[in-house]
Amino acid sequence: KLWDAATGKELQNLQDHIDAVFAVAFSPDGKRLASASQDRTVKIWDIATGHRLYTLSDALDGLTAVAFSPTGDKLAAAGYDKTIYIWELADDGGHLVRSLIADQDSLLALVWSPNGMSIVTGSSDGSIRFRNTKLDLLGTIDRQSDWVESLDVSPDGRWLAAGRYNGTL
Repeated sequence: KLWDAATGKELQNLQDHIDAVFAVAFSPDGKRLASASQDRTVKIWDIATGHRLYTLSDALDGLTAVAFSPTGDKLAAAGYDKTIYIWELADDGGHLVRSLIADQDSLLALVWSPNGMSIVTGSSDGSIRFRNTKLDLLGTIDRQSDWVESLDVSPDGRWLAAGRYNGTL
């Protein structure tokens, strides 16, 4: 569902996934919404109309994280199949440009750096991995105290925050 953030009024009820939706992300221009689901798809929605524009269906298992690049022309998703997917987006669809089995366990969180030059993932094995847009490994923070469920990078790119399943940051 979409609600007005100021009033809480319901605006749209978006329905098309056939299983649980684990992650959503707005495009930088606010015109599109991406939803990632256990049904192994990412759906791209038009915010103004509430219509599904298209579906990206390259994943082999449920998708738990999704994020638009800062420029909005790419979308990354990751999930239970341990794979990162990157699509280039157009008005009428998207095409997969890269995918990589990127971890030894399920990927639960994903975020782009503000400059769009790197992607950070969090895993159920407790690791955080940094990759460039070609998905080459840049660095790893091993063995957090629990699953890394959420990530965010500060707008200046200086700080990374990680939220863990055990309630710690």
